[in-house]
Amino acid sequence: MFTRFSTSFAAILFAVGFSAAAASANGTWTIQYKIFPNGSQGVLPSPLTTSGSVTTTAKRHYLGSDGVTYDFLFWNVNGATELSNTPERKLSEPSPSGANVATGWYLATGGGGKCAPTCSVATWAFSENSNSVIANTTPIASASPSAMWTSPSTSVSTETGGPKVTITARTSLGGSSPKFSPLFQRWQELPRSNIKGDSFSVNAGTTAEAIAFYRQLAAPPINPCLGKKTPCFPQ
Repeated sequence: MFTRFSTSFAAILFAVGFSAAAASANGTWTIQYKIFPNGSQGVLPSPLTTSGSVTTTAKRHYLGSDGVTYDFLFWNVNGATELSNTPERKLSEPSPSGANVATGWYLATGGGGKCAPTCSVATWAFSENSNSVIANTTPIASASPSAMWTSPSTSVSTETGGPKVTITARTSLGGSSPKFSPLFQRWQELPRSNIKGDSFSVNAGTTAEAIAFYRQLAAPPINPCLGKKTPCFPQ
């Protein structure tokens, strides 16, 4: 179980080093930073675009221009997430082709303390493909004890007489085309605890936050009638 915290540092430098060896005429890297869960960027470093290979180090803590300290969560690189359990996260990518994006996600620190009588686990479903939280979608398939959760809520109460509450993720987010539905990849308890398997447990009477990562592994078929003005009948 983690406790979100405030840092005592008066100022923490955000060290970013770029190595642009052998610049590629056709490929670029854009390095950007976003705040979880809403994806805002204003108080974090501005995006930087560079050619060639790139090496960048994200500090575990970053003091935003709003005076709030933000805690590093994960990198999303071209639609796939990478987790770091170390104080610093170093990202090293080769010279690319085309346009590429690496996003460092951060969470505002603070909170903690006593939560009774509203102790709960907050969850989010995160799309690796779109690099964003999936709005109005719960990643929760079930909870034990079952009375702690009401579908389709994204939170689970931990106010139970038992010792623990267990949360299990949805395998797929469903939809009209299940074959192309985003599939569960992993849980991450915030800030940086990677969870093995599709279930995790927290102690009763405590509070926690967790992200369920989903990835769409195949692209839906293109509608051949899209944009056509005359009657169209797909084969």
